[in-house]
Amino acid sequence: MYGMEALRLLLSQNQSCLAKKQARILYCQRSVKLVSSDPDRQHGVYAGYWDEWLRLIEDIHLDLKEDVDLTSPFIHELNDYIKTTLAKKRLSKDDQRYIFEVTSLASDKLVEQLSSLKEIDEQINLHRQMTNKLVLVEALEELNDETDI
Repeated sequence: MYGMEALRLLLSQNQSCLAKKQARILYCQRSVKLVSSDPDRQHGVYAGYWDEWLRLIEDIHLDLKEDVDLTSPFIHELNDYIKTTLAKKRLSKDDQRYIFEVTSLASDKLVEQLSSLKEIDEQINLHRQMTNKLVLVEALEELNDETDI
């Protein structure tokens, strides 16, 4: 049953990565909604920059959604496999070999997810930097307009 413990740990880690990606999807959706509903950013002086900002966050969102859609079925199947295997009273040699193979697959999937999550976090960080710069430029412009009066 040692192999099953490792498999259950990999399931938990894969589920954690998936949950983090789902949280980032919510971040992207919220960001899009905030800018899409702001007429000053849609039609203002810096509308072109905000359009680029919007395109970038939508690309991140799309990549995340595709990744989650591809990963979710694997995790559900892995969970079902673990439940089915744990329900067996005795495991055959074939069952034990298959557990090893599934553990290898789950480990590979975890490495893939961690790499993807790191890449997504880097993209989101760059996007946040862009956001901060745009907000700063808008604030400076507003301050400049106020001092001209």
